[in-house]
Amino acid sequence: MKKPITWIFGMLLILSFYSYSLAEETIRLTTGEWPPFISKDLKHNGFVMRVIKESFAIEGINVEYKFFPWGRAEKLVENGVWDGLALQPESPNYLNSDVVAEDRLVFFHLKNFRFDWSETKDLEKIVIGGVLANTYGENITKMENANKISIDRVPKEYQNFKKMLLGRIDIFPVGLEFGYSILHKKFNDQQIEKITYHPKPLRISYYRLALSKKNERNKRMLQLFNQGLKKLKTSGKYDQYLNESRRGEYHQ
Repeated sequence: MKKPITWIFGMLLILSFYSYSLAEETIRLTTGEWPPFISKDLKHNGFVMRVIKESFAIEGINVEYKFFPWGRAEKLVENGVWDGLALQPESPNYLNSDVVAEDRLVFFHLKNFRFDWSETKDLEKIVIGGVLANTYGENITKMENANKISIDRVPKEYQNFKKMLLGRIDIFPVGLEFGYSILHKKFNDQQIEKITYHPKPLRISYYRLALSKKNERNKRMLQLFNQGLKKLKTSGKYDQYLNESRRGEYHQ
């Protein structure tokens, strides 16, 4: 028996609506300010938010997100009010994604200063800049306390770049992405061109998308996100977006 045309048409409409609904599924994320990774003041709201949105989009998921103070953002996710935090260190309190961003603490220096190091004893007799109250790892702290190295500290990171350009310090430890963000906000192209960094990091911190354990759906969301992130990296777009950030292209 042939089914009525109206019944077939109706079923097609239902299937179309179902497919559309899947494509329009939404995950709700909280975040705080952490430039240059995430910020209201940056194009795409920063490199990390662009990566998160596009990784989900590859798998047909929309992202809704809102900025909060970090402490409140964490509580909203822990209590299941929002689905996840855009960027956090790995924690047993959440469902943790694959690595979304790395924060590499590196030594910046002038290109005309011949600098290399493999262990902290190589830093002796080098004029090092730093920021008040900042620590740069256990080995650096031990050497500083033993007066084997001296760190000339100032209140703000950009002041160390000024001192470097004036030849008053040789090297300065700062997060790689944060360092380039400072340079593009505070210095001109000619000054930036004089500065580079050593590829060996003092330390690396890894950050991930963190989803609430309160929502059972988030296990599937995490799987979809990791799939999309892998595809984004394989396509070369992840590296493209990161390099654009380092070149200051997200500053508006």
